[in-house]
Amino acid sequence: MSAPFISAVKLHSTDEQLVHLVMAGDSAAFSDLYDRYVRSCFGLALRMLADQKRAEAVVHDVFAALWDHPDTYSPQSEQFPCWLLRTVHHRCIAELRRKRESEAAFIVAARGHIATLSAGEVVNPEYVTIAEQQRIINEALGQMTSEQREILELAYFAGLSYTQVAEKLSQPLATVYAHACDGLRSLKALLEPTQLLF
Repeated sequence: MSAPFISAVKLHSTDEQLVHLVMAGDSAAFSDLYDRYVRSCFGLALRMLADQKRAEAVVHDVFAALWDHPDTYSPQSEQFPCWLLRTVHHRCIAELRRKRESEAAFIVAARGHIATLSAGEVVNPEYVTIAEQQRIINEALGQMTSEQREILELAYFAGLSYTQVAEKLSQPLATVYAHACDGLRSLKALLEPTQLLF
């Protein structure tokens, strides 16, 4: 993509309109999309990876890829937030596979250390930060409907496809997809007032 340029972007532009402007190299439109979805993307990545730095790296890569190749998103195929969160999900799965053994050891050590601290012990601040961020995400999930929460847990945190989720829950695929999209929008709205930023 050529060098970015700045243009006035309407505050109430749809995601699809913003993506169209990004395709033309509009950095203001890209900034709007980033502001709209960075919290929910980071929340998903952090929940899956349990590592702030790796979650930040995944989100950075996803948005960098969106800027470099915005035409990979097709408005005809699915809604933008679903596509974006699915992209984050796939990158997290790849990251987990790449470092499965070392990551599993890190999570067990971090959680176990926090859980078994005795009075007067000093805990690594990084573990506390991760635990607090995960608590915020879990609280946000707890405020969703049971249908939205269950589908997001299965589709984005357990790594199942929408088809597999539909089969597991004995629900139509369209219903599962609708609940997932609604849940992602809810997660974005619930995380916006928090300080879950990087």
